[in-house]
Amino acid sequence: MIVATVTSGWGTAPAIHDNPLVANQTNVQARHVTELRDAINALRSHLGLTAYSWLTSATTNDLISASPIQEMRTALDQALGAPSGGYSSGLAQGQPVKAIHIQELRDRVLSVWISTTSLDLRWLVSDELGTPRVIIDQSGSLSTVSRHDYLPFGEELGSATGARTPAQGYSTSDVVRQHFTSKERDVETGLDYFLARYYSSNQGRFVSVDPENAGATPNSPQSWNGYAYAFNNPIKYQDPDGLTVRICGTDGKCTDDKTDLSDDDFAKYFTHNKSIRLTDGNIYQNGELIGRFERGPCDECLYGTALLEIGRRTAPIPKAVLAFEGVSIAGGLLATVVIPAGSGLTVLGLEAAAPEVTAAGTQVISQATMRAFQRQLAQYGRRALERSLRSFEKRLAEHLLKIEAARRAGGYTSSMETEVKIFRESIAAIKQILGNGP
Repeated sequence: MIVATVTSGWGTAPAIHDNPLVANQTNVQARHVTELRDAINALRSHLGLTAYSWLTSATTNDLISASPIQEMRTALDQALGAPSGGYSSGLAQGQPVKAIHIQELRDRVLSVWISTTSLDLRWLVSDELGTPRVIIDQSGSLSTVSRHDYLPFGEELGSATGARTPAQGYSTSDVVRQHFTSKERDVETGLDYFLARYYSSNQGRFVSVDPENAGATPNSPQSWNGYAYAFNNPIKYQDPDGLTVRICGTDGKCTDDKTDLSDDDFAKYFTHNKSIRLTDGNIYQNGELIGRFERGPCDECLYGTALLEIGRRTAPIPKAVLAFEGVSIAGGLLATVVIPAGSGLTVLGLEAAAPEVTAAGTQVISQATMRAFQRQLAQYGRRALERSLRSFEKRLAEHLLKIEAARRAGGYTSSMETEVKIFRESIAAIKQILGNGP
């Protein structure tokens, strides 16, 4: 991921007298504190933070002590993060305030003050969950590379944890807001913005329940907690926006927690389909009600998605994955649905069943497959079924070519034949129903 930040100029830097302060020459004065406070609050304002509430008085009638310096360090660290090398020592109650204690704060403010419009580019190198772990700025220098480590639920491990040191790049001073699974982290609250709701990495929980549906299913106890993140398995799953989509046909049969669609797939198949209209949880196609949808708690807790990814990484052609074209309990509810083949799981009513054995030497066709195509014929007519037949024949031919290419490349596995068998079964079923074949 590349993050580009265009920052408009903030104007002239705040006025600061006696800059720089010179040790043993410049006396620390009250205005050095008040001017620096104003400069820090101006910086916080430009970075989207509220003004810091100063608790320690710093007037000409007050002795300069460690308290206002410590407050300014806190206020500045909230905006920029702690400095990689820490602050100068020797600041404690009863000890004299030195010029360096104020000057180092001035230098931090002025070094990040943007007087003119600028463009900042950062390259974010992410892990398998999409969490940025290495940040590279536009200078390309290794000395400016920053690193981030996280606990499983997204709590960041700082430079003081274990053997991590600022010299190794563990610092929050890169000002990149993308943190756990690349979600933006709010500076003030520490919460991550997951689109549908906010997430607390310290607690490993969303701070509110799913705004539309808790998504609990009886056979999945981890889904019963409406605040839980990714079925309490953040190493395996991620939740891009706190939601999934469950699809139900007009006969009441629905996808389940293993076949629900992610929001991306739902948008691909339904939201961006011009013939589809979504209203109050209903799905209409060309004005006809064809099903319902509801949102659940987790996008990537999907068996099919995980299986597809495993296959993509281990073979030239995804293993054990079948795209059913235009077949559903609603007779065409999904334009294309990717589901795991041979898993006993199907989408929208293609439930597993015992095969129906036909005459000797002919294709074995399951009862569920026959019923699905019979419903399609009854609801949408012969032409719709003929279109499905042509689509399956095309997909079978394409898949056979891919298998042949895999053989030549040395990547063939016997599991690739599973899709061929199911394509042929679907073709045989349609032909039998249409009366064009056995």
